[in-house]
Formats: sequence, C-alpha cells, structure tokens
Amino acid sequence: TWVEKRRKELEAELLLPALSSLERSRGVKLQAPEYLEGLIALYRDRADEAREKAAAARKKQPWLYEAEELSGDAYAAQGLAAKSSGQTAAAKQALEAAVKHYELAATIGRSDGRLYEKAAEILLRISEIDRETGTPMEPTLERARALADQAITAAPRRATGYTKKAYALFFLTCVYGNTDRDPTALVQQLINISEQATAIDPTNGYAYDAMGDGLGCLGIYERAKGHDPIPIFAQAMDKLRKAAEVMPRFPWAYNDFGVAYINSLLERGKREPLADSDVRSAEKWILKATELDADYLYPLN
Repeated sequence: TWVEKRRKELEAELLLPALSSLERSRGVKLQAPEYLEGLIALYRDRADEAREKAAAARKKQPWLYEAEELSGDAYAAQGLAAKSSGQTAAAKQALEAAVKHYELAATIGRSDGRLYEKAAEILLRISEIDRETGTPMEPTLERARALADQAITAAPRRATGYTKKAYALFFLTCVYGNTDRDPTALVQQLINISEQATAIDPTNGYAYDAMGDGLGCLGIYERAKGHDPIPIFAQAMDKLRKAAEVMPRFPWAYNDFGVAYINSLLERGKREPLADSDVRSAEKWILKATELDADYLYPLN
C-alpha cells in the first residue's frame, strides 16, 4: 500500500541513520539500558523482544514513561501487521493493548502530546476493524476524539492532534449519515479543526482530505434527504484538490476527489446531459491513485 511504501521511504531516509546512532550508543552507561535495547529491537521488527526490554526498563525506572510508550509501539506494530494480513481478532487485541500502554504512559508524561496522538491513531485503526466486523464504530471514535482533544491541550502548536480529531470527526460524520442522523454540526466542527491544522502546517494534506471526505459524506446525506448536494460536493472537491496540491503523491486525495466528482456528476446527470470530458476527468483523478500506488484497492472497487 501507499502507507507501507511511504514507511519504507522514511525508514531509508530517517530510521536507518537513527538506528545506526542507537547501535553506537550501546556503549554509553545508562540507568535502564534495556530501553535502548528495546528501541533497537522494535526498529529491527522484533516486537516481542521490544516488549520484554520495555518491561525490564520499567521495572528499573518506573517513572520512565517512554518505556511504557515503547510497549505501546510494539503492540501497535504487531496489531497493524495482523490487521494487514486479515487477522482481525488478533489485530484488535494487540491494538487495544497498545492504546492501554499509551494511556498508561500519559499518566506520567502528561505533557507529551505524542502519547495521545498515538492512542487516537490506533483507535482510528480499531474503528476500521469495527466497520469490517459489523461492530458499532461510534464508541471507539468518541474515544479517539477525546484523546485527540487531550493531544491538542498538551501540544497546541502541533498539527497532528488536530488532524487526528479531524479524522475521528470524518468517520463519525459517515456513521451519523448511515444511521439517519444529521451530520451537519459534526462537519462544521471538522472544518474548524482541520483549518486549525492547516494553519499550523499548510502542507498537511491529511487535514484537507478529512475535510473533503466529511463534506462528501454530508453531500450523500443531503442527497438522501432530497436536498441539492451539488454545492456540498463542490466544497468537498475544493478541499480534496487542495490535498492533492500540497501532497501530490498522496493517492487518497486523488481517489476521494474522483469519488466526489462522480457524485456531483450523478446529480448533474439528472438535470442535463453530461459532457464526455467531465466523465473522463473524473476517471483520470481516480486512476491517478492507482498510478501512485498499484496496490491501492479503493479506486478499483
């Protein structure tokens, strides 16, 4: 997937040099050398060993919240790997454990916004499992929203907390629409929080993507209610076009723009003949996602 490919690119760019530095640091005398050894194990994809080392470090230094965080990272790695291979039960169990460790770490490192961000992100992934298994998503998404709020409080100048909340609100928007509840107020909150994220980081394509997708869900809801959704789909397209502009190799932005474009064309087609160029343009946006990531599944569905 695009996410996995991007992870490998970042490993080559950032992680491998950092790992070499950690390896060289092994000779430095530390109060809890197991923590450093656990980090190295995690970066070497040895999650079980990382968890063992993290537990040993916590035993030596109970106040070392980074060791608790390391346990969360190890469980998260295992859970995400299980999720990717379709092992939903094992994935959810490991991911819930990751959230628990991040929350425990935050009881000590309360001012570290990254802990809340990580927990919120994992809850968003758990909500995807909930959707796939027919489990209600809303409780998980509300937990993610609450943790994102804590991240924003702890680190108000970091865009990440705002972005996690934006995606929680986007997913909630879809849940509301699918259960015949008006998501308009949620979408307004989504727009407000996303604009805060992009004010901090104008290149944050994820925040623009969340805004566009939330507006797209609202348009679908309005269409189901017999209202004109075209102006809302137009707003969605504006946000998704911006996502592709600031992150030109982000396949989600192209696919989601194409979907919003098609939804808009479907409505226009009820009123007037469509130009072939419009249909080809929408198709071009969607196919761009597969050009960027040949394994990207959504455009092909």
